[in-house]
Order: sequence, then structure tokens, then C-alpha cells
Amino acid sequence: MSEEKLLETRIRFRYREHSLDGMLLKYLLNYPDKDIKDLLWEAAKMCFLPVAYVKSGGHDQKQLKKLIVYSFFELSRQWNYIQIELKFDLPSPKTILQSMESEGIALDMSNDEVQPIIPKSRVAPTITNNITVTQSPETGQYDDFWDEDVEVQMELTDEQTAIRQDIRSLFG
Repeated sequence: MSEEKLLETRIRFRYREHSLDGMLLKYLLNYPDKDIKDLLWEAAKMCFLPVAYVKSGGHDQKQLKKLIVYSFFELSRQWNYIQIELKFDLPSPKTILQSMESEGIALDMSNDEVQPIIPKSRVAPTITNNITVTQSPETGQYDDFWDEDVEVQMELTDEQTAIRQDIRSLFG
């Protein structure tokens, strides 16, 4: 019997303490019930497991459907947890999508329009006051990216801008 190859990786994060990423990292490092590795692994599974299954050659439609339902259930569970923890009463993701449809906003589900992470080519390297953000050589991350109250200028289509405005109006 041949032994299956084991995969392993080590991940290191380094962010400024008062940046949004730094606040998140500090929260995860001090999370009371779970280790940061477990939290990150759960998040990765809920967001990427179905796609990873297909990209690695998975063809069983029944198994894929189970993975998609698992991901959706976990994302919905997290949505509910955030609302309970922060005492918010936000609409469900399904309600948000339905309200967008009723407003005539179509979500384009073509191959290159729906991306889980915005590709670097679609994010402008400058911020609103025209200061270029430099990349830190130690971490490969942008220095002071979240340290100031500025928004990143992203190249969005008119439809994406309209969707973003409608979503913002839903949440105030």
C-alpha cells in the first residue's frame, strides 16, 4: 500500500497593531475557544472548499453539491453569529439578493466578474489624496494601508459601483 503525500504550510502574519488587519490578527490570536490555525482553516474551508474540489479534479456532482451547501450553511451561520454578537438585525443574504433583483440590479455571474478576492490589477496603487502606498519589503504588505482614514480607489464598472451603493444603502 502506497502512502499518500502529506501537504503542509506555515503562515506568518505581520501587521501594524492599530491597522484593521492588525486588530483582526490580535482578536484571532486572543480568541477564547479556538486556536488561530483552526479559525483560519474553518474560514478557508467555508470560502474555498467547493472551488478547490473542482479545481483538483473533483467531478462527482453529488459531492460538489454537498460541499456547496456546507459552504453556504457555514457562511450563513457566521452571518448569524456576527449579528447576535454585535446585536444587529441585518437582512439575510437571500433578502439582500432579492432586494437587488427587485430594484433591477442584475448580478453578472460570468467567469471574470465574480471573484472571491479583487485581483491586484483592479486595485489602483494610490489613495484618494494621491499619495502612493509603498509595499513593505519585510511582509509584502502595504505599509500604513489602514493607518489613515482614506479609501482605496478601485477601478469599478458603473454596474459594480451601483451595486456597491445599493448595498451601502441597505446597511445605512
